[in-house]
This record gives sequence, structure tokens and C-alpha cells, in this order.
Amino acid sequence: MSTSSGWATASPSRSTKGCDRCENCIKGWYTSCLNYGDVSKGHRAKGLTCDGGFAEFAVNHINTLYRLPENLSFEQACMVTTAASPLWAIDLMGGYVAGETVLVQGPGPIGLIAVQLCKALGAARVILTGTRDSRLAIGKGLGADHTINVRNENLSDRVREITGGRGPTASSSAPAARARCRKRSRTSSAAAASAWSPGTRARSRST
Repeated sequence: MSTSSGWATASPSRSTKGCDRCENCIKGWYTSCLNYGDVSKGHRAKGLTCDGGFAEFAVNHINTLYRLPENLSFEQACMVTTAASPLWAIDLMGGYVAGETVLVQGPGPIGLIAVQLCKALGAARVILTGTRDSRLAIGKGLGADHTINVRNENLSDRVREITGGRGPTASSSAPAARARCRKRSRTSSAAAASAWSPGTRARSRST
């Protein structure tokens, strides 16, 4: 069902609305809103500071609504935000991974999409690490060239073995794995968090 304006009554929306007044929001970086979590200043985070996707009804600011093209389903559209996170991390790492060896730490939804994106962008090798064989198997099926269960293998030794002692040229990880991510990467390689909480949105270089 659609309204007279042509917007579906269940239009997909992004999960975060910035305050529209801070420096970052003015630049369009609403996910890095400087008033994050402050509802009184206009910031909204679905499921955190206001009702989320499991609510029967939710009120959305019009700036967070998107009209879907006819060839895109709701199921496909719901993956856009998830894909944006690793794409943002790849952009922070320079945006170019063709021919590179990329280490992805964490086979969650974002990590698994990161594997697919890196392969689609021409990465020579993608190494996926995690703690559950079932998730690593999914990653292998989605294009990971090597998988490492860090509970069973030494991550540093295995990465050196795969890369001939050089280490990966780029690393993407969740914040909890960030220190390990930088430690396993070669000096001057790029590392970025592709899933984060407030305060972790920064580019980092391994040392």
C-alpha cells in the first residue's frame, strides 16, 4: 500500500538520524553525530534511543526514509546498511584492495560481507579469522581464500605462513579485534574497524 505521495507505508529507513546541527551532521556524516544518543538534540538511534525494528509501529523523520526502486526488494534493501560498514572501512584504507592480501577478523554479518566486497574489488587473497568453524565455513563459501580458527591455530604464525612472512597489506576488524588486527598486519599497512561503537570511527595505521 502506498500513500498519495507515492511513499510506501513501510518505507525502509536508515537506523540512525543525526542531530542535523553539529559539524559532522552538516558535512553529512550523520553516523558520526557529535550528539550521538542525545534525543533532546534530535539524534535518534533505532533500538537504542528510540523504538527499533521490532516495534509494531515506529515514527521516522522524513530524512531517514528512502523510496525503493521497483527492482529492489525489502529483503535486499535491508542489507544496504550492513554493506555500507565494510565499504566505509575499505574507503578508509585507501579504497583500493586489488591485488592485495586482506585480513578480515570476525565472521559476523559485516565480516562476511567484507569478504565478498574485497573479492569483488579484486583482492588477491582474503584471510578470514574467527572462533566458530560453522561461520568460517560460510566465509569460505562466500570467497575467503583462507580461514583460521584462532582457537585452534596461532594467528600470527598462520598469517605469516600464508603470506610468506610478509603479513596482510590491509586489515578490517571489529573494535575488539583491532589490536590483534594491527599486530598481524605488516608495517605501514592500513587497518580499519568495520563494525564499531561510538568513539571508534577513526582510521588507524599499524605500527
